[in-house]
Amino acid sequence: MNNTPDYMQSYRKLKVGELLLVVCLEVIYFCILFGNKTLRTAIFSNKLLFTLTCLMWILLIFSLVFFLLDFYLLKTSATHSQELSNAAYMDTLTGLPNRYSVDMIIKLHDTEQTMQNIGCAVLRLSNLMDINNEYGHDAGDILIQDFCTILDDVGDHYGFVGRNGGNEFLAILEECDDEKITQFISDLYVEINLYNITHASTPIVFEYNYALNSNENTKKLTELFTIVYRKLEEMALS
Repeated sequence: MNNTPDYMQSYRKLKVGELLLVVCLEVIYFCILFGNKTLRTAIFSNKLLFTLTCLMWILLIFSLVFFLLDFYLLKTSATHSQELSNAAYMDTLTGLPNRYSVDMIIKLHDTEQTMQNIGCAVLRLSNLMDINNEYGHDAGDILIQDFCTILDDVGDHYGFVGRNGGNEFLAILEECDDEKITQFISDLYVEINLYNITHASTPIVFEYNYALNSNENTKKLTELFTIVYRKLEEMALS
């Protein structure tokens, strides 16, 4: 996704146009200069004309330098803007969309029209506390990072996945039915089982539940998530 503001894109296009204009003028000038022997002779025989020509060359060189500087500053600004965007919207530990991004997605689904065929799931790392206690928080952070890498790889084929904080993660799937969301969970389990084969001492163990708005008919995504959280709590008590 292109996060560059519209005014920055317009300014960049303007600079590209100005640079192309200067380059074209230089090419035309040198073509005329080297193609016209009389003009060339007049320039080199007339001190004033030669001085003016040299000043023009210097001006053109400085123009090119400043254009290159502008492009460098534009690139630096775009990079800085991207870094700020990542800091605001991405979780620093995992690289997944953070709680702020999750809230933004939830706000997008606050009407009956946007809630059609939406499915959502809540996933929790259920052994994170045990890993932290036994192996330390660094091992717990690695567990979170590895789980997020798998979740991101699998979730990329299905919809939006993000970190809701701590050991909790959310998935939001559009045009979702039972088959789609169960396939998402199934694919996730396949990858996690493969991971656990080589990480027997610190395996990924998670719990989850989900809800489909085609069954619940809620008007807002927050209401659908409330249903999922209730299911999770009932599952924990059973």
